Amino acid sequence: MKKIALMIIMCISFFSFAEDVKLEYHFSDGSIEVKTVNSNLDELYIYKTNTTKVLGLDQLKNLNTIIINRAHYLKDYSFLSDAKNLEVLVLIFAETNSFEFLTDLEQLKALIVQSSKINNYDIDLSNNNVMEYLELSNCNLLEPLNITGFPCSLSLINYAYNSISDFFPDSCNCYDLILSGNPIAEHIVNDHVITSSESSIIPDQYRRFLQ
Repeated sequence: MKKIALMIIMCISFFSFAEDVKLEYHFSDGSIEVKTVNSNLDELYIYKTNTTKVLGLDQLKNLNTIIINRAHYLKDYSFLSDAKNLEVLVLIFAETNSFEFLTDLEQLKALIVQSSKINNYDIDLSNNNVMEYLELSNCNLLEPLNITGFPCSLSLINYAYNSISDFFPDSCNCYDLILSGNPIAEHIVNDHVITSSESSIIPDQYRRFLQ
């Protein structure tokens, strides 16, 4: 009975500290919509909207995952710097002009970009010591990203189903590299390069995002 009573008290305490917060959604036509969400929200999904930015993410202390899918008017992701505890960012059918916003996401463990348009190949991870998985699949990349500040924690890069034809991973002995579906794949022999089915090597916690 004491254990049950303790659990009830803990549940009451949890919900009593939870409160609603307001997020500002800005749209391409200049309009703004205020949406109310629970302050304990840990995953935010932006899907098929003309959203250009979302303000107020700093109020969501438990927010660790953001998924942006088919938000075609969203090209500037600098507003994400307010999500200081973000661990997973997923961009699907998106477009990005710059990865500069990543310098503020020091807790980001996984950046997953799928079927998207990449206008700038430079990516700086100097401020990140925890990233473990980087994916840019089916993005029509002609070459790999130009990564600076390569974190030791990064153990897997997924470039599956791009158009990379002139690249030799001579320095990938500290991480695994997925190149399946690229023209270059059939010419590479390296224990750290995966050129066939890639799903089994992707960490379980990120496999749910596979397209």
